[in-house]
Amino acid sequence: MYDILIIGGGASGMAAAISALKAKPGISVALVEKNNRVGKKILVTGNGRCNISNRYIDIDRFHGSNPKFALKALADINLDETLRFFEELGMYPRYEEDKIFPNSLQASSIVDILRMGMGAQGVAEICDFDCTDISKKGDVFTLKSAKGQTLSARKVIVCAGGKASPKSGTDGSAYSLLKKFGHKMTKLYPSLVQIRCDSPYLVAMKGVKFDANVSIEVNGSIKKTEFGELLFTDYGISGPPVFQLSRIASVESSKGSEVYAIVDMLAHVDEYELYINLCTRNKDVPVESFFAGMFNRLLAQQLLKACGIKKFNTDASVIDDDMMNLLAHTIKNWRFKITGTNSWDAAQVTAGGIVTDDFNPSTMESLLQKGLYAAGEILDIDGDCGGFNLQWAWSSGIIAGESCARSL
Repeated sequence: MYDILIIGGGASGMAAAISALKAKPGISVALVEKNNRVGKKILVTGNGRCNISNRYIDIDRFHGSNPKFALKALADINLDETLRFFEELGMYPRYEEDKIFPNSLQASSIVDILRMGMGAQGVAEICDFDCTDISKKGDVFTLKSAKGQTLSARKVIVCAGGKASPKSGTDGSAYSLLKKFGHKMTKLYPSLVQIRCDSPYLVAMKGVKFDANVSIEVNGSIKKTEFGELLFTDYGISGPPVFQLSRIASVESSKGSEVYAIVDMLAHVDEYELYINLCTRNKDVPVESFFAGMFNRLLAQQLLKACGIKKFNTDASVIDDDMMNLLAHTIKNWRFKITGTNSWDAAQVTAGGIVTDDFNPSTMESLLQKGLYAAGEILDIDGDCGGFNLQWAWSSGIIAGESCARSL
């Protein structure tokens, strides 16, 4: 029998394992993982570079039914504490604007140092253990796998992730482990994912990317605006600003709300200034060449179509004042009706999860079952793109590991 069993070999699980033994050396800790190796989801974070955190960790960058639940963990294990944790493991940080990466720019190096850290502390790694049930008799928890294997421990920390990126092992099945003890969960939505749109112009613009302001409008009201590199796809839009808006798109489109993405292709210019600029452009060219030097050719063609111009071989002098106004307005406010997002396979993060009201924010221990803890994405806390979700994983995992060990 172990002192502590940790379910899930991802970011929060490995952080919890190392921290538990640091807090109380000599105890027995095992980490169980359903895959044949730990850290599989970490390997794909930050496009394989592992954006471990962000310079500006603020509660406004976190979401859920009660995002303030995360305040205590994020304060106790703040950025400085997190960097200290990783630097002790051997990581040298690299800063790219607000984002923080390992200097190696390899997510695999984060998995390596976490595994080495667990090995140095004496954590047992038990892979290919797909935990399907937890029971408790007296003071002992028993874990059962899909293959009928059993493990027992005095304490259990559930760090099994959410539903996003099921190929990495997080398929949503772990929620039942906590629900068995009376914990409730919210509805789940894909987040940090591409947005699907209904537009006749998208297929022709597939692969076109440029910096833009992207806003999300719900039932006629702008909810949020993000700036960054926008990518048009054959099904919709992608890129960093889209990922930041995808949580709203996912939730609101599932409710049946009227949701639009509004693209401002020249964010640094106001609409009137743009109109004046368009009026002074050379009109002694074919219509299809009117935007040469301003926009990608494929984008320009679809923009002209969206404004009602379909004959591209005519002279640009046919663009009258009303059309100039319409072009300027569309460049600043091109609307795309949102129909939803891509599936869980494409999502990086789960929005929603186990309700946090029944956990102690100072320890991550269940208020419904003594000795049971949870951390990371399985809880109803998710963050923006840019290192916030991993910071929540580190902070909640470290708190859970330390608190669990000290309670023994």
